[in-house]
Amino acid sequence: MFPDDHPPAQKKIPSGQSDPITPQLEMRTEAVLPVMIAGEKSARPIKLIFGDLLAAATDSTLKWERLRDGIDIARLYATGDDGPSAALLRYSPGARLQRHEHTGFEHIYVLAGSQIDDSGEHHAGALLIHGPGTHHTITSKHGCLVLAMWERPVRFIR
Repeated sequence: MFPDDHPPAQKKIPSGQSDPITPQLEMRTEAVLPVMIAGEKSARPIKLIFGDLLAAATDSTLKWERLRDGIDIARLYATGDDGPSAALLRYSPGARLQRHEHTGFEHIYVLAGSQIDDSGEHHAGALLIHGPGTHHTITSKHGCLVLAMWERPVRFIR
């Protein structure tokens, strides 16, 4: 934030639009694909709205599950085994994700804390975009919370 910037004024969210099971993205497809939205199968267009994503990630709004040792995931949506998906990832201090390759674009937005990859340490507010064919490992010294969006699933490298 620059010195002259001010936080946005809190505006009233219309009724029904602060529901985290209905996030800030609308996807429509020619053929209706079965989509997992917050763990439930749906064939309708995806529309998810988070009035405050960081608050939703830290209260009991989202369902978290273990992804790896020290890493939890709250899946926001998934469009099949090979399609786009998004999730929040919560890294405990010292957590490490093994090397993986991106088979499509990956967008990571660091919401809180910091994570380290092959390019260095990335703090809250950082946006990382990894294209197809790139690969890296991830660690977090002190823990972090990130929003991850994948065009296609990653492939773990042994």
